[in-house]
Amino acid sequence: EDVKYLLVNDRQPLPESYEPDLVATRNGQLVHKEIKAPLEEMIRDAKKEGFELIICSAYRDYEKQAKLVEESLNRYMSEGCDFEEAYWKVKHYLAMVGNTEHHTGLAVDLVGITYQTLDEGQANTPESKWLNEHAHEYGFILRYPKDKEAITGIMYESWHFRYVGEPAAAFIKEHQLCLEEFLDLVSRQEKEGTVNFELLSEDWID
Repeated sequence: EDVKYLLVNDRQPLPESYEPDLVATRNGQLVHKEIKAPLEEMIRDAKKEGFELIICSAYRDYEKQAKLVEESLNRYMSEGCDFEEAYWKVKHYLAMVGNTEHHTGLAVDLVGITYQTLDEGQANTPESKWLNEHAHEYGFILRYPKDKEAITGIMYESWHFRYVGEPAAAFIKEHQLCLEEFLDLVSRQEKEGTVNFELLSEDWID
């Protein structure tokens, strides 16, 4: 019931009836109201330390996601792929309509002002390294980490950050989990009563 823990992936799509409570950031990007304050605080603190972050993507409606998917499919098919080949290539790095966290407003793509390309090189930028070290302090996690592709269904994205709140983000960071693994632990403990992060153990993961 806590929106911070909303899970969206290709196995658990977001219903079209879902309507996030959106607000605009200072640069006009739309995000869920839960994340505006911590997101802007994180960006301010990064700038104080010499790292200028840019929100290159935030909330996306179904129409915008459909357009991104269509453009990617057409690009691969123009290169000689048939539709099925193109589909699986796109699906590896771009969620289908209804399956992306960007529909929730809880996720943002963050890059540095001097390197704004969403590719493998992004992970090596000073801004990306700062985020990887500090994002959890503001309640954000790297949503699609390395070596978790089989679970998340999405390749490693050093720029995609998801808000889950500080306690959850700290636990996920400490135990090197993805959101699916974390929520599995939470679900098990909820069956026994309330969630206590101090009692959660990564050993419970199958």
